[in-house]
Amino acid sequence: MKTLYFNGDIITMENQPMPQAVLTENGVIIATGQYENLFGKADSLYDLNGKTMLPAFIDGHSHFTT
Repeated sequence: MKTLYFNGDIITMENQPMPQAVLTENGVIIATGQYENLFGKADSLYDLNGKTMLPAFIDGHSHFTT
């Protein structure tokens, strides 16, 4: 299922303008960009209502050194 996240600050940490929307499929980001360009590709929509989204890879298993 493809989900489009929009209507919020989407911080990607890339050296480019902030995208208006993020398209995901099964929890994996497949596209970022203008809302109008991604809208027709989504099965469901998620309105961020002005909140901030920080897409990230989260490693659930790490070995920290001290």
